[in-house]
Amino acid sequence: MGEKAQEHGRAEEALRENEQMYRALFERSCDALITLKPPSWTFFVCNQAALDLFHVKNWEECSSLGLADISPPLQPDGKESAEKLREMIDITLQNGSHLFQWTIKRLNGHNFPSTILLSRINLGDITYLQATIRDITKEKQVEDEIRLLNQSMMMATNASLFGIWDMDLATDHLTWDESMFRLYHLSHGEFGSTPDSWISKIHPDDKARIREELDSAILGKKSFDAEFRIVWPDDSIRFIKACANALIDSNGDSVRLVGIQFDITDKKLYEWEVTQYAEQLGIKNLELEELSDELARLNQELDQKVRERTIELEEANRDLKQMDVLKSQFISIASHELRTPLIAMKGYLNLLLEGTRWNAPEDHHRIIEIISRNADRLSRIVSEILDISRIEENKLVLLQDWFYINSTIKEVAEELTLSLEKRGQTLNLELNDNLPQYFGDRDRITQVFINLLDNAIKFTPDKGTITIRTYLDQNSLVCEVEDTGIGIDPKDISQIFTRFFQVRDITTHRSGKDEFLAGGTGLGLSIVKGIIEAHQGTISATSTPGKGTVFQLKLPLQEQPSQPDRIGTKISECSPIQDAKPKDVPSYEQGRSQIVILLVDEEPEIKEVLHDLLSPSCLILTANTGATALKMAYASQPDLILLNVDIPGIMGRNIYNILKKNLKTYDIPIILMIPETNANFLQETEIFEDDQYVKTPLDYSNLQSLITKTVDK
Repeated sequence: MGEKAQEHGRAEEALRENEQMYRALFERSCDALITLKPPSWTFFVCNQAALDLFHVKNWEECSSLGLADISPPLQPDGKESAEKLREMIDITLQNGSHLFQWTIKRLNGHNFPSTILLSRINLGDITYLQATIRDITKEKQVEDEIRLLNQSMMMATNASLFGIWDMDLATDHLTWDESMFRLYHLSHGEFGSTPDSWISKIHPDDKARIREELDSAILGKKSFDAEFRIVWPDDSIRFIKACANALIDSNGDSVRLVGIQFDITDKKLYEWEVTQYAEQLGIKNLELEELSDELARLNQELDQKVRERTIELEEANRDLKQMDVLKSQFISIASHELRTPLIAMKGYLNLLLEGTRWNAPEDHHRIIEIISRNADRLSRIVSEILDISRIEENKLVLLQDWFYINSTIKEVAEELTLSLEKRGQTLNLELNDNLPQYFGDRDRITQVFINLLDNAIKFTPDKGTITIRTYLDQNSLVCEVEDTGIGIDPKDISQIFTRFFQVRDITTHRSGKDEFLAGGTGLGLSIVKGIIEAHQGTISATSTPGKGTVFQLKLPLQEQPSQPDRIGTKISECSPIQDAKPKDVPSYEQGRSQIVILLVDEEPEIKEVLHDLLSPSCLILTANTGATALKMAYASQPDLILLNVDIPGIMGRNIYNILKKNLKTYDIPIILMIPETNANFLQETEIFEDDQYVKTPLDYSNLQSLITKTVDK
């Protein structure tokens, strides 16, 4: 019973599919389809094409009609429509189907010719008729045009000029009447009265054929009946029809050949026009078929594009909602991350300004360190926001050069040693000593490792272990940062490189009994991914919750030239000078008691800070505009120029180029101060080898070291 039920279910499903297929074909057919219901054979159901054909707005207007109701009283053959329709139905019921032509009258009274295919359909005990109706108005018009052309050709033929000719076979003499001379546009003197003289007037391509047919007629094998072309004296060509019969004597021999010729040029032109018209009609039919196919294809494409556009709009809507969520996240994060250091800085600054407490030097030093640390935190947050903006706009500038990855990792490890010690964490460096130099942006790669190691420190409990390893994998340099931290939930792995994404709570993570802070903007890993992909590399993460996480970087290696030539290229940003003391002040003398530095910047706070940092060993000259800077440089001949490239007035690039082209100032070393927002400056400006640049906001300790190095040269 179970198998029969399944079989019955499959049969019902197949029946439903067939019904759906039939309904789709019925509704989408270009022909008008009407099902007629017995016994009165009124309309039972019809498709949209039928409504369009009859110019009916809806089904209700024709639901009670039959074929007789949409027919004129008489058909073209004179029979009454109702009577003839009964004959057509009887033939269909008897034979199963019947195709015939029929004149239909629309409800607006307009008649048009059509073809109707009646088909018998048996559904159970009831027999229906299906009518497939096609408008043949255009076909009838073509038939009428062809009939008119044929009539015109007949009239042209009847009006043609006939010429009579008579050939004496015994003497080979050919006689023409006057009409023959007019046919050939010849005078009597231009015709030699011989068959050869006649053949000479025939078109070269037709001569041999006419000669052969003429010989056959002379021999009595057949009558002469030919069409050929002749050439008039003015070289125009005419078409001629010639007919002749042989006259037989009492002995049964041919003695004469008598016939007629007439001009059929107009007939040939009509035939050619008909042929051309028929060809054009065939081409038009093909074009219509192609157009129909093209319309069907375009309709499918339109449907597909509508579906695709709908999907795109849905995705865009989801993206907008996600952007709204990200905006809210950013506002929340920014308010938290920016407000916290500002509150701390303002609180400690108020303590210093009050002067009632914390007067001891060690207290002042500790407060200043806290303010400096929070200022660095604010600067880092702003830099991260700028970096993610450049990455998303594909405007991240890479200042590439050859360097060793292992050295960069060691520098980052040394920089974060204090953070590791505070947490009691162990850092293992498993670095392959045989790694080749890598061609990339050293500072950006350093930024990557600072982010990854800083994350590992944050998310690894106290006394945990962090490992950084490097090795080669075919043509790639592989770096891994592994920790024994809290790990990442599998559902979050795919989102950790998304901007503003935070794993669980943004300020606190727990692992066993340990609790530690792990806040941030949520931009770090997104920036890391952008930097690595800008180097044509990849980054991935694997993690086990509660056990730890491994971040793996793959950077493609390039073939290193034997002696990289750095002269004439755009200079790469200087790395911090590790062996220079932060508080060193230049002591260089060149016939002066002080080193003269020209500071080109409009910000009074920056000028005041630099003056305090570099005095008294340096004499600081200041200029607020580019024009003033050029005048002071020419007049004072400073030992060093600090140039903010965003100075008002003359563009910083132009100031730099003018100074380097002038004989008085070309050898003065220049340190360019380039804001984070003007990263394109280095791509658009050639920097001399002895000059340097730093990014703003300024790292004053690094700037002091750079000034020492530059002036000491």
